[in-house]
Amino acid sequence: MVKYIKYLISLIVAGSLLWYLFKDEDLPALLEQAKTANYSWIFLSIFLAMVSHFIRAYRWKLFVKPMGFEIAAFRSFLAVMIGYVSNLVLPRMGEVIKCGALKKMEGVPVSKSLGTIITERVIDLLFLMLLLGITFLVEYGRLKDYLYNLFGDKYQSVSGNFSISYWFLIFGILLFGGLFFLYKKRGIFRDNHLYIKALSFTKNVIEGLTSIRKIENQWGFWISSLAIWVLYYIMSYVVVFSIPETSGLSPVAGLTILAMGSIGMTAPVQGGIGTYHFMVSSVLVLYGVDQSDGKLLATLLHTSQSLGVIVVGVVSLFISTTLQKKEEPSVATNLN
Repeated sequence: MVKYIKYLISLIVAGSLLWYLFKDEDLPALLEQAKTANYSWIFLSIFLAMVSHFIRAYRWKLFVKPMGFEIAAFRSFLAVMIGYVSNLVLPRMGEVIKCGALKKMEGVPVSKSLGTIITERVIDLLFLMLLLGITFLVEYGRLKDYLYNLFGDKYQSVSGNFSISYWFLIFGILLFGGLFFLYKKRGIFRDNHLYIKALSFTKNVIEGLTSIRKIENQWGFWISSLAIWVLYYIMSYVVVFSIPETSGLSPVAGLTILAMGSIGMTAPVQGGIGTYHFMVSSVLVLYGVDQSDGKLLATLLHTSQSLGVIVVGVVSLFISTTLQKKEEPSVATNLN
């Protein structure tokens, strides 16, 4: 019941955000503008997204191999897409369903494939942090204004003559001091639920990072991980050419779109609905894009990718039911 309530709250929040974003917009005019978009760029974006998903499936294949299972990249791709489409319906259940689909097709135990998920998430988190760092480094001037627009009133009320750099420094010192205090006084918090969860998360992250050493094809792993995010960038940027109002945006603007959109997708709402639209449309104002045009671009990006996941995910689910189930998974021949 708690899970259903969380799911309902997520949908309500997402719907409320969309309503707030578009309540003052001329929706018929936006719809007419969307009809005139060049959908060749949008279809290209969807295609690039599918390529990135296939590379992710290939990377998952590399994760599973050290455990003694040689899985087919195509079946791994089917499982990945089934997981993505499941996440749109059942938040946070997609990973479990993905592992269940792989077990059905390849015979890999769910308990083993689930162990690879935390490692994948750690790597994605590292690349996301790298992306955000590069974006803020390259576009600090613009993004500083963006942060001012988001938190301007609160910032002005407490900032005085301090620059934002000083506040980041103070925040870092306080964060480090707080973590050091918690480490020294860890005995006091042994029975605290939040402390236990945080400690468990930290241990899982460390375990996930160390498990990467077991992967045999290290070059394939890191190149595929980089390729996933490069494709994320390209598939986000090419959509700007679909409407004249954003076609003049620079490649650096595409980097900002990906960074802010990624933050929006991590929000605890259904499929990043609303939060993605807000983050992308509001940051595009810094590049001289009208807010209405920014919302349209964000909608084209988010909707096209979601529809791509739904169509390919449903087809993948159908194909998986027609494949012959492996009774015994094939063991990698080059294991020591």
